[in-house]
Amino acid sequence: MSIIDHGTWTSYKPERTSADAPENALFLRRESDGADWYAYVRSGKHFRPDTVKLVLEQRDSETVVRTVAVEAPRLFPINGHVVEIENMKRKQDESSLLEEFVNRRFDLKTARTGERLEPKQADNILARLTKLEERLTSLEQQKSKGLP
Repeated sequence: MSIIDHGTWTSYKPERTSADAPENALFLRRESDGADWYAYVRSGKHFRPDTVKLVLEQRDSETVVRTVAVEAPRLFPINGHVVEIENMKRKQDESSLLEEFVNRRFDLKTARTGERLEPKQADNILARLTKLEERLTSLEQQKSKGLP
């Protein structure tokens, strides 16, 4: 498989914005040439239909898939590297794409995914959520017994 490299995209504040743009709108530009993400996607010239598009990020010195889509406008690659897998055609099927690509290592040379690499903060979030659920259960039990 081969890839089309669409570059790395970072946030920026344009000098002028469209009058209909919300005040809190976020804008992205490509690091290599300053191309605006919205103009790039809306032109219809840069992405092929029905190919798999990925937003990659560096995580613990590994290239990992952060987001996947078939339709490029569904991506928002803030601080991410966008690639398109040229020979891989798919219909938009969110659940199968997420399972197949997201949080997996990605090899830019071969355009292949590897093992799943979960974000480290996931364990911390689950532990905090468990404690919160335990505390809520305890409070509900106290309330049902008429305790303050």
